[in-house]
Amino acid sequence: TNFTYTDAVKTPEVQVTNITLKYISNGENVSGMPVDVSISSDAPEYQKYIRLNSRPTKANSEFLGWSLTKYGEVDYSVGSTIYLNKSLTLYAVWAQKSYTIYYNVNAGWRDNVEFEQVTQTKKYGETIKLTTNVPKRDGYTFTGWAKSSVGSVEYLPGANFSENPSQETIILYAVWVSNEIKITYNANGKQFSDGTTEFSETKSYGGSYTIASPKTSESAMFKYWSTDSFDWSGAKRYYPGDTYYGNDEITLYAIWNTSVEVTGYRSAGS
Repeated sequence: TNFTYTDAVKTPEVQVTNITLKYISNGENVSGMPVDVSISSDAPEYQKYIRLNSRPTKANSEFLGWSLTKYGEVDYSVGSTIYLNKSLTLYAVWAQKSYTIYYNVNAGWRDNVEFEQVTQTKKYGETIKLTTNVPKRDGYTFTGWAKSSVGSVEYLPGANFSENPSQETIILYAVWVSNEIKITYNANGKQFSDGTTEFSETKSYGGSYTIASPKTSESAMFKYWSTDSFDWSGAKRYYPGDTYYGNDEITLYAIWNTSVEVTGYRSAGS
C-alpha cells in the first residue's frame, strides 16, 4: 500500500470563478451587438485583455462607444482594449444621427461669384431653416437651391428643411438663370422700312449671338453695322451673320452707302 504525506501547513485553496463582460444595447432595433464574454479567473493573463472592435448600429443614431453606466458618457471607444480582472457591464452610447448641409455655388472657377460660405447641421427628425445668404454671380440671377448640379429649384433661401436622407452629407447647388444682354440696332439718322429708327434683340450672358440683318431703308443702301455712329477709326464693325460673344450691352449703328439711292435694302440671295 502506498501512502502520501502532506505538509502540516496546508496551502489555502484559490477559488476559481467566472469573469464576465456583458454588453447592453441601450436601445431598440440594434444590430451588430458583440457577444458577451465569460472567462475563468485563473485563465492566462493574455486572455483577459479584450479589444472592443464591434460597432453596433441603430436606426437614425450614431454609435459613440461604451459606458460603464446606463446613461453615462463614453468610457471606452471603438478599438479600445480593457483588462478584464472583474466582471463588467458595458452600455452602448448613442447620439441622434445628424446631417451636415453644404452649399455649392455651382459655377465655373473662372466666374466671379460672391458668397459667404456656411455649413449647417441638423439632427434626424429636426426641421431647420436654410441659410438666407444669397450668392451673386456676374451675368446671372440666383433663383434658389437644388439637390443636384443640374436640378431645378427645390428650396429658396430661408426655407424649411426637414429631409432625413440616408447619407450624412447633404449638398445643395445654386440654380442660376443667365441674364439677357440687349443688342440695339440704330438706323443712324434714317428710318427702317417699318418707320422705326431702332430695334433690339437679346442674347444670353456667356452665349453667342448672330448679328442681325437690317430692316429695309428707303433712302440708302446698307453697308454694315458699327459701334460708332460716325464709324470713326477704332470703331468695331459687324456684318449680318457675324458672331458676337461679348457680355456687354451694345448699340450698333447702321452705316449706309449714301452714294447709291435705293428704295429699300435687299439682302443677298433675295
